[in-house]
Amino acid sequence: MKIRWLGHACFLITSSDGVRVITDPYVVGGGIEYSPVRETADIVAVSHDHSDHSNVSAVQGKPEVVKGGEQGLPEALSSGASPLSTMPLRANRGELTPSSVSP
Repeated sequence: MKIRWLGHACFLITSSDGVRVITDPYVVGGGIEYSPVRETADIVAVSHDHSDHSNVSAVQGKPEVVKGGEQGLPEALSSGASPLSTMPLRANRGELTPSSVSP
């Protein structure tokens, strides 16, 4: 498995079988200054319906979209807020404690 951070709470996860999952694709602007998401994926996991986590149209291909709270989404991503979005990515956000993720 390969995991690549794309920006904000957006990651590209590629399984050993080649299945590509993108989490929480964002809209550039409004404080988000990362490069646009320009990846192809088989699945897009959206933790919640805010533009900085739900820009599914940025993802190339015809991915299956799974939204937080829907059956089949791993519990770690279905709690209403992505555990990835709680990580301290910027020093000015203060000290934050990431959610625990269990297999």
